[in-house]
Amino acid sequence: MDWMSGELEKQYRALLRVYLYRSFGNLSEQEAEYMLEVAYADFLNYIAVERDVIFEEGYEGAVLMILRDMYLNNEMELDKTLSEWFEVWAWKWRQRVKLALKEEEESKLASEVENKVQALLPKVSKLYEWAKRYAIGSLVRHGEVCFTNLLAETVVKEVFFKVASSEEPEKAAKFLSENPAFIISEIAKRVKELSAFKGNLVVVRLNPLFFESQRGENV
Repeated sequence: MDWMSGELEKQYRALLRVYLYRSFGNLSEQEAEYMLEVAYADFLNYIAVERDVIFEEGYEGAVLMILRDMYLNNEMELDKTLSEWFEVWAWKWRQRVKLALKEEEESKLASEVENKVQALLPKVSKLYEWAKRYAIGSLVRHGEVCFTNLLAETVVKEVFFKVASSEEPEKAAKFLSENPAFIISEIAKRVKELSAFKGNLVVVRLNPLFFESQRGENV
């Protein structure tokens, strides 16, 4: 990443911080930093999908180059794109994120999914990364622009678990590698179901003071 891209990243983060405080009120520094990191990754993913570079190796760098060109050639377009995207992102945060005061117990099914998929991942690491990027693209195109990395990982793990739950890791890896159409179909189905659901999808544990500033919102 060159100097200009590095400076643009700093400016973009600073602008996002302004938007966060403007939209969510009295955030603590810890809360603002956490939300900033989520928003930063989500915006990179959004641009990567919109500009069709999501499958490029190191696509985050490609996105920063795109943003740099927008900044140099049409700064107003960049400001408009960021502003319109953040408006949707903030709305999706309020719709999708459940704020919790304490850690909730992991469900038995979620633990089983994680264990099965983790045993499978070393054999299909590249396929998993490709599937995750495909899921990010599908999520963004369905209007899900908040927590895209986490939701994509969840969707892909569910798809891989569907195979790994009934097969040994070797057989599951072979099936997945030989049937990309199955992966695409299952991701599309899960993303469609997810986008149709109007409730919380992500649990975030934050400072109790955050609840005071968010009273009346969908939490």
